[in-house]
Amino acid sequence: MTVSLILASQSPSRRAVLAAAGVIPVIHVSEVDEPAALRDAASERGTSVEQLNVEQRVSILARAKAQAVYHAWKCVADAAASASGDLVVGYPLEAEPAGSESSESADNALASDSQSDVTHNVDTAQTRDFSGVTVPTKTFDIHDFAYTNKSSHDCSGVLIVGCDSMFLLDGECYGKPHTPEVAFERIKQMSGKTGQLWTGHCLIDAKTG
Repeated sequence: MTVSLILASQSPSRRAVLAAAGVIPVIHVSEVDEPAALRDAASERGTSVEQLNVEQRVSILARAKAQAVYHAWKCVADAAASASGDLVVGYPLEAEPAGSESSESADNALASDSQSDVTHNVDTAQTRDFSGVTVPTKTFDIHDFAYTNKSSHDCSGVLIVGCDSMFLLDGECYGKPHTPEVAFERIKQMSGKTGQLWTGHCLIDAKTG
């Protein structure tokens, strides 16, 4: 069975680590409000954000990111699963071959459009009129089509991983610097010192939540 991995992060380094291991994830950025997530978690524990240690912080944020992506993905999956009706697929490449009356009409329309374009701006896009062409279609039950094509709303084997990293220096927790100025100040602050990089991970099986 092929396992689909959704990475709730846009970090190039995390994506590179997975790629080096032969895993190509689907990227879905969580857009989690990190300060708000920490405040909510601290409030639930009856404490303040400042009282949360680095291990707690990276765990809280990794879980928040994974859960945010899981809930967003689940909404789409549930909508797809509850959809009803028919799926109509068009096959324009299987339309009537060149030489048929409808095809000749379409070709004449294209030639006419192309000639008129000479008198206009050469950058004007040319489009072909397919209104006279009958495009073959096939109709499928939407659920039969989704099952046959392994639709993404099938939860089997889908894993979602959320991650967060913080740097611990002199007892203080630091997240991403976000700006070059802050990054420069951090580097100056770290000069001659030793810190620790903490990373939290949260893995959610989409089938069980």
